[in-house]
Amino acid sequence: MAFTTALTKHVPFSSPFLRDAGYIDGVWTSGDATRTFDVLNPATGELLASLPDMGAAETRAAIDAA
Repeated sequence: MAFTTALTKHVPFSSPFLRDAGYIDGVWTSGDATRTFDVLNPATGELLASLPDMGAAETRAAIDAA
């Protein structure tokens, strides 16, 4: 018995639920972030998103709002 593998063209991930912000106290925000970090697909290395690199102030705000 022989097996074959066919490669198909990859369609970039797209979703209305994918946001480039953090959800803090009921609001989508980038906070005071001036930098971003990339989220990559580990299988392909494809860029999925660039997200705000939030810091301590945003973390505290999220904890306080929880």
